[in-house]
Amino acid sequence: PEFFALQNSILSLHITASNGCEAADSLTIKVLDVCQVNAPTAFTPNGDGTNDTFFLLADPCVRRVVSLRIFTRWGEVVFSRTDFPPNTRALGWDGRDPGGRDLPSDVLVWWAEVELFDGRRRVEKGELTLLR
Repeated sequence: PEFFALQNSILSLHITASNGCEAADSLTIKVLDVCQVNAPTAFTPNGDGTNDTFFLLADPCVRRVVSLRIFTRWGEVVFSRTDFPPNTRALGWDGRDPGGRDLPSDVLVWWAEVELFDGRRRVEKGELTLLR
């Protein structure tokens, strides 16, 4: 059997052999509170099939992305998406403004709120370089 712990857990096992002998034991599993959300620091949305989309890569402990926004250095929102699963390239940003026009090379800021499987929410943020 396999067991994936998302929180501290105690596993207990009790076995009885065919001759009637019994044994029992337990194991305490401590889950480290390490849940990573990673994002590229640069991407090249030029249609070559490599690094064309900015999206969040998250450990399995992340249930969903509550909100992802990308801003210009002047605070203009150029991308916004809510309530979607992480690790989904098709739901990422393609380097275009809300009107569908390609943005020029620039350094932008991203901000995301993610929900973990235990119900906690966390804010992640970083910088992103768009290269044309």
